Amino acid sequence: MESINKKDLARVLKALSSAYFRREKAEVADTWLEARVMGHIRNLDPFYLRTSYFEFFQQFLWRLSPVACVLAVTLAVLILRMDFFSDYELAKIFISDPKDFIVLAMNN
Repeated sequence: MESINKKDLARVLKALSSAYFRREKAEVADTWLEARVMGHIRNLDPFYLRTSYFEFFQQFLWRLSPVACVLAVTLAVLILRMDFFSDYELAKIFISDPKDFIVLAMNN
């Protein structure tokens, strides 16, 4: 299925807007004409505006980007506020004094 170009989309939107504004003046036609029109509408292919995966996932990207930024700022603040020691630094402290390392091993 082909995607619709901008010129055709503008023509369709113009026709639909003019039909919407003239809805109160519209006269009901014969039922066979209405049935043919509705049958034609039912047989039309679906209308897809998104043509690529990037455009499809773009809405999710923009919805999740503020959440990701807030999460990154929160984690940065937590790391700066907490007294953060790595396992290597803790092991270095306790290996220098074997008695403390034995006491720690017994508690775990």
